[in-house]
Amino acid sequence: MRSACCVYAIVGREASLPAYSPPEVPELELVAWRELAAVTGRTGDDGTQVTMEAVVRHEAIVEAVRREGPALPVRFGTVFRNAESVASALAERYEPLAADLDRLGDKVEMSLTALWSTLPGSDVPSGALPNDTARDGKGAGARWMYARAARLRREEAMKELARSVADDLDEVVGALALERRVSLLPTPRVAVRTAYLLDRSGVSAFRAAFDAGRVMREELRVMVTGPWPPYSFVRRPG
Repeated sequence: MRSACCVYAIVGREASLPAYSPPEVPELELVAWRELAAVTGRTGDDGTQVTMEAVVRHEAIVEAVRREGPALPVRFGTVFRNAESVASALAERYEPLAADLDRLGDKVEMSLTALWSTLPGSDVPSGALPNDTARDGKGAGARWMYARAARLRREEAMKELARSVADDLDEVVGALALERRVSLLPTPRVAVRTAYLLDRSGVSAFRAAFDAGRVMREELRVMVTGPWPPYSFVRRPG
């Protein structure tokens, strides 16, 4: 793919581009459609190679654009064949993008991640059977069904525990947020990952509330990160 367009952010048509861009990034350009514009940079490939350097470079550009004014962040790896394709995509999603820019352009995201220190029930083998099943010598099919039922019970118990953790986090900082996005058990080691949408002016109060009312559970370690561009709150196509 020759001279493709990598998209970094959505801004207003009259927005100013940052004077600074990280090394190895070509000059940024605006591709406009009606009152919106995409902040783009030319790339000689499809732009989808995921390296730490590429991700950090993308985020640095998004942050630089947002320092100039309201902007909607675009996820890493969003690449179009040419400027005409970018304009077509803006036209196709114009209304939701314009609404999201108005809603999120000057907002930030803080994230709370609760990790299991020790996985609940990790001392019980995942294939363990109820004692009465093993004692009664059930057939292979029955044993499989009992094992599956036991696994589902454990999973549901973990989900309930994760939900209670999310509720505890909300008790601490939820009142300070405009919106939130909650993911229960996104990975085996993570109990809850919650993103909170804030005004920029609310970040210090959010951190102070978290530090003062930090959820203390023996089985958990809770981390706060941000502020970030509000990626979690941008509506995705479809």
